[in-house]
Amino acid sequence: MIALNMETKTQIDVAEATRQVIAHSTGSATFTRACGINPGILCTEGVMGVAETARAFWLIDIVGSLKYDPEVWAEMNQHRLIICKLKVNLEESTAVFTATQMATGEEEEPPKPIYTQKINHTDFPLEEMEMWIDMQSRASQGEQTLFLPLEY
Repeated sequence: MIALNMETKTQIDVAEATRQVIAHSTGSATFTRACGINPGILCTEGVMGVAETARAFWLIDIVGSLKYDPEVWAEMNQHRLIICKLKVNLEESTAVFTATQMATGEEEEPPKPIYTQKINHTDFPLEEMEMWIDMQSRASQGEQTLFLPLEY
């Protein structure tokens, strides 16, 4: 994991460090309960690395908060993998978070987002960030695993 002193690093340095964390996250030996509002969310080392490097634990909390919207959570539970994507407008420091079922290839059109949230201000350093949440492999224990695509 890349350690940063956030007071002395520029946004460019944070962006590069975050890219490095993502690029080197190809598996996970440990899982962390990092979501205070939903302890059933298990985060991989890569997700934790991004949260620490970019100071983006709030992104984990957005995913965890979806449990408290019964319609959204019920729809998410109909699918094995959910793509959680953050698209950032770096010039305006705004973003949009979406949760969408993973396409199976059988659809005529890409799936529509199950959930969308506008973020009025963010200092997240990348234009785009994607995580996946496995809704079913640990569902019998009441847990879901949040991971980076390369960790699948």
